[in-house]
Amino acid sequence: MSTPKSNTPLTGYIDQAAATLYFIDATLAGIQRQQTASGWSDLSFQSLISTSQDTLTPIGNALSLLFVPQKERSIHSQVYYLDSQNLISGIYQARVGAQPTLWKKIQPLQIPSISIASNSRLAGFSFDGANTRIYCVGEDNKIYEFSQKPSSELFSFSSCCITDAANAPLADPSREMVAFYLSNNRSRVYYYGKVDGHIHELAWTGSGWTHGDLTPNTVLAPDNLSPLFGFVDSQNNPNLFYISSGGNVMQLHYNGSWQDQPITNNSGAPLLAKLGSPLTGVCTEAGTLYVYFIDSAENIWECVCTNNAWVQSNLTENLNATLRSLKLSTLLTLPSTKLLALLSGSDLRIFLQAADASIEEITFVRVPLPTTPA
Repeated sequence: MSTPKSNTPLTGYIDQAAATLYFIDATLAGIQRQQTASGWSDLSFQSLISTSQDTLTPIGNALSLLFVPQKERSIHSQVYYLDSQNLISGIYQARVGAQPTLWKKIQPLQIPSISIASNSRLAGFSFDGANTRIYCVGEDNKIYEFSQKPSSELFSFSSCCITDAANAPLADPSREMVAFYLSNNRSRVYYYGKVDGHIHELAWTGSGWTHGDLTPNTVLAPDNLSPLFGFVDSQNNPNLFYISSGGNVMQLHYNGSWQDQPITNNSGAPLLAKLGSPLTGVCTEAGTLYVYFIDSAENIWECVCTNNAWVQSNLTENLNATLRSLKLSTLLTLPSTKLLALLSGSDLRIFLQAADASIEEITFVRVPLPTTPA
């Protein structure tokens, strides 16, 4: 089995109760780790496409891995990365009926007349069938959108600078971006400002890009080590999560207006995250929110929101010996440790990439959730 490179993204999906993970290994090769009836198996991106004419450009930035799920029409999944030429390379898997076919190469994406920042993160999504949007940061610290052209040719993209279009502040390419599609031709991109460290929003309204600084709406500002994580909830509203400079895990939620609240201090003394902790989570179709993080004592915590109330549970202490042994052996070193929550129907699974690059699955029996804070 391949060993993931330390401090690189861990991403993937669940389909028919089987998980598929994507990561970059210690040799800077892209790896698909797929669960089968006989166990887990690894394949490199190059071996997935399996054709000599589709040789992939090597990976250049180990922090840039992006998985874009797509199960409608002709495209199954897409994986992108920043290659050694500072172009966005990728592979996609087509479908024939209900069955996915072999993977194929996506022609590299580049910004005309300017290079993509070598430390840029990637964000993106697909919608309405095979429409794809990919976002990156250029060497000028501006955010660029690659938009799939209306064409019969798969993955024919045009690009534009959405920072200029919205007259927005410059982005920090080394920190995470989050991108959502909110239906009705509305796109959202969230990023940390390079100068002010604020959380900024770029919003496509259907006719143009607008900018908003969300940090003035926050109770507590983000820490400079905080990741930025989020999802769209069951009401089609964006939810962002970050860690404040004091270690509070914060929810920045839009429902007609932006509201900010800690999700970890509703029962006495606040529960604090370790600065630099990863954040992950999901939202179920019923609207239940799950968020996971690591606290200052290196415990993994689950926060669950039902009926607008957050409830916390210490997974490390309540679950299994593997987690406790990881904690005792100090393998939860930040920022190398990664957490990934995957959901398919009622199948919620949590994966942990420890500092020694091992990947562990956190499994547990879920008990009925309380309807009020503990």
